[in-house]
Amino acid sequence: MGATNKLESHNAVGPADWIMAAIQNIEAGQITILVMITSNVGSTPRNTGTWMLVNEKKILGTLGGGQLEKISENAALEMLKSVSGERRSSLNCLLGPDAKQCCGGAISLTFEKLDGEALGWITQAKNAIYRYSDAAVLFSVADPDIEPCVVVSSSSVTPTNGMHLQRICDSRPELFIFGGGHVGRAICVIASQLPLRVTVIDSRMEMLDLIPQSHNIDVVHTINTVAFVDHIPSAAGALIMTHSHELDYDLCHAILQKSQLRYVGLIGSQSKAARFRRRLRENGITPLTLNQLTSPIGLCGPVGKEPGIIALSALSEILVKFGKRAGSRNRDAIEIWDSATK
Repeated sequence: MGATNKLESHNAVGPADWIMAAIQNIEAGQITILVMITSNVGSTPRNTGTWMLVNEKKILGTLGGGQLEKISENAALEMLKSVSGERRSSLNCLLGPDAKQCCGGAISLTFEKLDGEALGWITQAKNAIYRYSDAAVLFSVADPDIEPCVVVSSSSVTPTNGMHLQRICDSRPELFIFGGGHVGRAICVIASQLPLRVTVIDSRMEMLDLIPQSHNIDVVHTINTVAFVDHIPSAAGALIMTHSHELDYDLCHAILQKSQLRYVGLIGSQSKAARFRRRLRENGITPLTLNQLTSPIGLCGPVGKEPGIIALSALSEILVKFGKRAGSRNRDAIEIWDSATK
């Protein structure tokens, strides 16, 4: 296998993207290995639950890069070549002596073969994603003969020794961007590497066509962008940056009338922000509600008017608003995975 045949996708995959990619590969007759970090101690590149999907041509996800990831990839490829019929294996790695990484921690890895025999429980996992908000897959690390089990309420399960609970619920916060112009595109480029779920809404299909493809980015084409506000969940964030100041105002008014979002940002100058706040007060938005509006955006970030600078500043601000923690769209996961063979 030559390295030139492999496309590595290391952008922001979600907890469940491996499921849809694995199903697609099984249906295409391709065997894949799921690599999971099942425990970590000390300083490690990634934590328990991080995953990577490996076959002879493609990699989806990352364990944090470096020698640990190379060791994991090679072990997965050896499992693919094995004629022993092994369906699950484990590997313990001390990052210092084994991987020559100075993190100093220790990681346990579990390797699961995903083929036609696994299609049953993987399909159950896929269905659980859409039906339950706390779903997981329970793996017996100690006994590879026990088939993985889908758990619909992972918070009620405490894995015993030799068991691993791989959560597939997606708790990454959602960000809705109104406007797919140059700043919106720049935000998406950076957000493709961040633990966020992003939806871009625009009436201009030609702008949406330029949004970069990523597992965690969706686009919505609609003529009535204001009506789409009703689809924003209360725990999400919104960024308003359309091609029209009047549309920006209408979106601000509609969004601020919803239940409180975690972040509402409006792009523009200090004078635009002052005018909008005055109009919003005149049109019934209370001072308390108006305090939800952040405008201008990204004031604590680097100074500059370039799209990338604005995007960097805004996303830093948003992640702080979301509590410095963030959390795909399965459609995009399938498209990205499929593109590796084209």
